[in-house]
Amino acid sequence: MGETVQGEVKIVVAKEVIIDLLNDLPAGSNVGLRDFAGCEMTHLLIPISPLDVALFSAEVSALTVHGATSIQDTLDKVPGDFANVAGRKLILLITDGMETCNGDPVKAAEDLIAAGLDLRINVVGFDIARVSKARDQLMQIAQVTGGVFLEASNREELRQALSLLAPFSYSVYDSSGNLVYSGRLGETTGPQLPAGTYRVVINTSPEYVIENVVISSQQTTVISVVQQNGGVTARVGG
Repeated sequence: MGETVQGEVKIVVAKEVIIDLLNDLPAGSNVGLRDFAGCEMTHLLIPISPLDVALFSAEVSALTVHGATSIQDTLDKVPGDFANVAGRKLILLITDGMETCNGDPVKAAEDLIAAGLDLRINVVGFDIARVSKARDQLMQIAQVTGGVFLEASNREELRQALSLLAPFSYSVYDSSGNLVYSGRLGETTGPQLPAGTYRVVINTSPEYVIENVVISSQQTTVISVVQQNGGVTARVGG
């Protein structure tokens, strides 16, 4: 993370983007923060607890660059980190490289699932397009847990990727501009709406708007939002 991308130091970009997006998280969200500061040097900086934006911002601001990347060691700490957390668990892993401490993070992720954890790992690879081995490893970590892997090559793509992978809210407006539903991305159930044409606003930073979403009677409509070709696209389907 000490290297530069488009003239900016990657760790500085990552910290600024994360801090900027904190206020978009749902109030009362339970979050924690763990770093990997070198081989066998991972630290739980914030135990999982209701989001304190000031505290989280301060800890993110204090993060520094270290030479080694110990992803397996970090994942090995997951059962303890989530020991008192019920329900589905989500990890957002952000890195600019692969495991460099002779660990096997893919197996570590597989072991977490085999142990019965209701867990998903979403992974963002920051400026890794030139290193196919790193890309493949990070993608596998996400895949074995049912998570999502996204790449980002600059500040804006990192912002888009984190916006898509964090549980941000969205709003639905009818053809008259009235708010008819608010929810969270990734919820298993969505709104029950009468047939009509709607406008969907995903409350990322900046917000992403999907116009003219047609809802038909007695039909489920799914909106898939993905990062593609350096931007964000949406596909509406039944």
